[in-house]
Amino acid sequence: MAAPTKKLAAKKKKTGRPLAVVDEEQVYKLSQFGCTYEEIGSFFDVNGDTIRRRFAGTVAKGRDHLKRVIRKKQVELAMRGDRTMLIWLGKQLLGQSEPALIQQTNNVVQVTEDPKKRLERWKSNL
Repeated sequence: MAAPTKKLAAKKKKTGRPLAVVDEEQVYKLSQFGCTYEEIGSFFDVNGDTIRRRFAGTVAKGRDHLKRVIRKKQVELAMRGDRTMLIWLGKQLLGQSEPALIQQTNNVVQVTEDPKKRLERWKSNL
């Protein structure tokens, strides 16, 4: 039995539009500001889908950096005594919530706790 013959593949000529020149470092910096794929694409005069296809990982890293910076600033505000930020972070990170003050059953609204008493109780816990 004869050995199978190998066909030499002819070099394929590239078809389609040439790749747009997009600086990956610039993509990273723009994603750190929270820019969308479309906004980054507009900066480079390409479609947002092009940025998504070619730089999804880079954009994800930049957005993660933005999230870390924001989270750090929020915690700094909370640690300086910003009550609003403390409450918000408690709800977001610790799953804390405020009990419902109003309940609606069969189109009847009932107030379950006097808001003034609740505020005084909350202040006494500080």
